[in-house]
Amino acid sequence: MHFDLTPLRECKTVYWAPGWVASAFLESQTRRRVILGPFGSGKSTACAIELVRRACAQAPNADNIRRTRFAIVRNTYPELKSTTLKTWRAWFGEDKGRAFADFSGTAPFEHRIAFQLDDGSKVQTEVLFLSMDQESDAKKFLSLEVTGIWFNEVREIRRSIVEAGDGRVGRYPPLNGGVGPSWYGIIADTNMPEEDHWLHDLAEVERPEGWGFYRQPGGVMKVGESWAANPKAENIKNLVPDYYTGQLPAKPDGWIAVYLAAEYGRLPPDGAYYADELEAAERDKRIGELTPDPELPVHTFWDLGIADDTCIWFGQAVGSGQGAASWRWIDYYEHSGVALDHYARVLKDKAAARRWVYGEHVWPHDGGHRDPGILGAKTRREVFESLGFKTRLLGRHSLADGIDAARRLLRVSRFDAASCREGLKKLRRYRRDFDLARGIYTDSPRHDENSHAADAFRTAAMGAGMVNNASAWTGVELKDAAEWVV
Repeated sequence: MHFDLTPLRECKTVYWAPGWVASAFLESQTRRRVILGPFGSGKSTACAIELVRRACAQAPNADNIRRTRFAIVRNTYPELKSTTLKTWRAWFGEDKGRAFADFSGTAPFEHRIAFQLDDGSKVQTEVLFLSMDQESDAKKFLSLEVTGIWFNEVREIRRSIVEAGDGRVGRYPPLNGGVGPSWYGIIADTNMPEEDHWLHDLAEVERPEGWGFYRQPGGVMKVGESWAANPKAENIKNLVPDYYTGQLPAKPDGWIAVYLAAEYGRLPPDGAYYADELEAAERDKRIGELTPDPELPVHTFWDLGIADDTCIWFGQAVGSGQGAASWRWIDYYEHSGVALDHYARVLKDKAAARRWVYGEHVWPHDGGHRDPGILGAKTRREVFESLGFKTRLLGRHSLADGIDAARRLLRVSRFDAASCREGLKKLRRYRRDFDLARGIYTDSPRHDENSHAADAFRTAAMGAGMVNNASAWTGVELKDAAEWVV
């Protein structure tokens, strides 16, 4: 499959798809399409070309103008600026001609493109660049009216955001007084996700109608116990010789499998806080099938969100007295955008279904803040207690103390793999932020979809010593945990 850019007049280029998988991806009419593959396989370029190709194929209106509008979405602003924009401008930068010159070089980034086709019709398209870690961009995303959306490196983006995007496409050009979009939909590219990622489940388990998944061959493949070049790899002609095999030395098999061989895997992200502790839990078989002990109360530990997720860990403390208690984590729950009565119902339903008796419900300190959004400016704690649940508030503590305590708690914890799957996934991905300018990891966590589950577990680590059957928990000294508000 190829796309002739010469009708753009000032951009004398022909794009050729880098292989049969990329070609099938581009030729598909499926409303939602994802192309997955290794480093360097031409995924992002294919998506960039697809947007302009669809702009050219849009039916003209009564004024003989082909109007479209697209959004390109990345998970963070630094990555949007350093990777997505660079890919886009490599093909459609100002140096390619006047058609591409109307580009806003400061955030919010927007590119207005206008050129005439050989048939006399005019193409006019707007391209909006959004990052989901910027509040202004996130709000803008929820009110988009676009022809299509490209999610760049979609494995880094929440499923809920992708699903919300489904309602934003097909909205431009409007049917009212116009021709409507000739094509609309979602396209996405990504390196391979992990085995417990929502994208893996969507592609391999759920397989919903209206979704297409196009998986490119790996750049390398396993031959016996070694890795070798894969002759079926795509985009080879645009890569330096030995591009893939040259990356093999000193790389662990897990990294090679995901990034070079295009296989699903499990790989802790760079800068992950709890990688060692969770790897040890896997090795020691402390993650598996776990049945709640009917003799022990179930304690809950929370991170409270309003616009963000509220997350709850459900655990049972085993042992008391002079030794440190071990913990059995039997469930995990998260949700967002709902009132506290939703979580009260969840707790009651779980208790009824699984015959639990609750012990303590431990909240972070901000549960005691007055909320002007609540009638009478009550605290969230007051509201939740009016629903029938007593809570205990953890005092303030330093982030470093909390992370250190969480590491120690993980070393004496067991998890039910099925019930805690989502929480464990997010603990694995909780990581330090990266300073692109200095090329180093910072001392601060990256705030993303993994943060809230990790913050709830930090509540558990700092507050586990106060539950009624684990008073001797030594994972953190009480003086380090500040004071409790009872």
